[in-house]
Amino acid sequence: MPQYEVYIKVNVAGSHLNFTYQPSVLHASAGDTIVWKSEDGPFAVEFKRDTPGPDIGTHGSQIGGHWESAQFQIRQGARGHYHYAVAVSLANAGFASLDVQGRIALDAACPEIIVN
Repeated sequence: MPQYEVYIKVNVAGSHLNFTYQPSVLHASAGDTIVWKSEDGPFAVEFKRDTPGPDIGTHGSQIGGHWESAQFQIRQGARGHYHYAVAVSLANAGFASLDVQGRIALDAACPEIIVN
């Protein structure tokens, strides 16, 4: 079964915090696993209405210089579009000079997983 990685990035543009995801839309199948990663700080991922996995969400733990979730496996019978929200605590030292270090950045409406 494939394992996918989703990279979370928070970009600062003036007083705005913008998120980017690679990939921004993930196509997966039952049995596949997903690992979310961020270099910007600890994070949480939570599905909005329903979950394609065993839990409603996951979070990142620090591994070296980045944060990474445990493997999240797509459950049997999961089909459809699953939207999730992401919160990142901006712990990376690179945020200190931008006066946002320690803030919580929240993206409540964007990424999705499509399970075929």
